[in-house]
Amino acid sequence: MLRVLQYAAREDHKDADCFVAAMLSHGEEGEIYGVDKAIAIDELTSPFKGTNCLSLVGKPKIFIIQACRGTDLDHGVDKADSDEGAPVDEVDAVSVQRVPVEADFLMCYSVVKGYFSWRNSSKGSWFIQCLCRALELFSGKLEFTRLLTRVNKMVAYEFESNAVKQYMTRKKQIPCISSMLTKDLYLSAKH
Repeated sequence: MLRVLQYAAREDHKDADCFVAAMLSHGEEGEIYGVDKAIAIDELTSPFKGTNCLSLVGKPKIFIIQACRGTDLDHGVDKADSDEGAPVDEVDAVSVQRVPVEADFLMCYSVVKGYFSWRNSSKGSWFIQCLCRALELFSGKLEFTRLLTRVNKMVAYEFESNAVKQYMTRKKQIPCISSMLTKDLYLSAKH
């Protein structure tokens, strides 16, 4: 996994609009399991930092990670019914700008730090099911972080565990989005 991502980071991305990597495995907080060992997520994303991958500077780098981030179980909480955009400032890019090396990353985790990530044995992970459905419904229509917020809602409200072990039944999950994006991102077919 690390070798593949290091290779991808060395590629010339000048004609790409963004970079996306999806990793589906087991894991713990801060690491994901490869075939032979656990690898720190920071080690997987580091090759794409601005100082290491110049052809992706200023372009979104999206990492979708379907893996546990701990062993805690989300018991959920009952909620009464109730419902609850700031304009984005744009800066003219007339001259060269210095940008942080960590800029334009978007980390999409299947679950928040410390928690167990659920999957259905026949349909797959709750997070990936909802992500695929949201991409089908909203690609090109919604800005990507807003699309991911819809994914959060789908996972949170449409799923609840039904396990053989009683202590693992009726558990919930909420995905986690960590955005360092510096502009809106719309995913649509490139013409």
